[in-house]
Amino acid sequence: MKEGKQIVDVHPLEGSAGLVESMENGYAIVKAENDSLAMMAVQRPRDEKRALERALSELRLAPEFAAEAYYTRPVGKDDEGKEVQATDISIGGSMALQRLWGNCASAARVVSQTENQATVQGVFVDYETGSRVSKERVASRFYKSRSGQMVRLNDERWASKINAEGSKAQRNAVCSGLPEYYRRTYLAEAMRSAANPAGAKKEDVVAKLAKAFDGLGIPATVLEIYFQCPLKDLGDDQIAKLRGIYNGLSQGELTLEEAFPDKQEEPLKGKAPTVEQAKAGKLVS
Repeated sequence: MKEGKQIVDVHPLEGSAGLVESMENGYAIVKAENDSLAMMAVQRPRDEKRALERALSELRLAPEFAAEAYYTRPVGKDDEGKEVQATDISIGGSMALQRLWGNCASAARVVSQTENQATVQGVFVDYETGSRVSKERVASRFYKSRSGQMVRLNDERWASKINAEGSKAQRNAVCSGLPEYYRRTYLAEAMRSAANPAGAKKEDVVAKLAKAFDGLGIPATVLEIYFQCPLKDLGDDQIAKLRGIYNGLSQGELTLEEAFPDKQEEPLKGKAPTVEQAKAGKLVS
C-alpha cells in the first residue's frame, strides 16, 4: 500500500460532465477500500515522529517545493481597520503531508450542480483513528471582469473551475483532518525555507520575487508601499509573506486586487498569471 495515496485524479477533464463522473468514481473507490485499508492501518500503525521528520526533511531536500508549499491571502480587517492575512498549506503541500502521514486518504466529488453553480466536497479519512472530515466549496460559473461586467465561463473553463474548487475542497479537508502540530510545524519550516533558501543571498531572493511580481504587472513601488519600507530592508517574515502572496496569485487563491487593496493611487493594471505559471506555481526566471 502506498501511504496516504490520493484516490482521486482531479486534473482538468474535457467537459464538466466527465469531471463529475470521475469525481464520483474516485469517491466510490474510497468507500470500497475503507475496510481493507483500515485493516492494514491496524497492522502497520504510523510513527508520528517519523512522519514529521520525513515531512520536514522533504522540505529541506527540495527548497523550491518548500517555497511553493503555502500561500497567503487577505481575510478581512481587524477592529482597527488593518488588513488581516491568513497563511496556510497549499494544495501541493497538503498532498505531501497526507502522503507522509500515512494510513489515510482523501477524495473530492461534486455533490450538486446546476447550469451555473456547483457544490464540491472534499473528504479526508484517517484509517487509524476512524475520523472523517468533509469540507465543501461552491463554484460559480460567473466571474467579474476588470471592467466590472459579469462573464459566464465556457464549458472548458467551467470544467476547470469545478476541478480547481474540488482540489481546494480536498486540500481543506486534508488540512482539517491532520493534527495541528503537524501542519503548523510543516508550515513554519516552509516559510523559513522560502525566506532563507539554502545557498541564496537575501538580496537575490528579494530581487527574484520583485521580478516575478513585475512580470504580473506589480512594480516594486507597490510592494514597497504595501510593506512601508524599501524592498532591501524586508525582514525574513516579510519575505516569507511576499512569497506567500505570490503563491496565492499563481495558485489561483486570490486576485491582484485582493492581494493589494488600497495600496496604490491607480487600480492595478497587471496581468493575471499565465496558465503555465498558475499550474507550476513558478517564479519568473
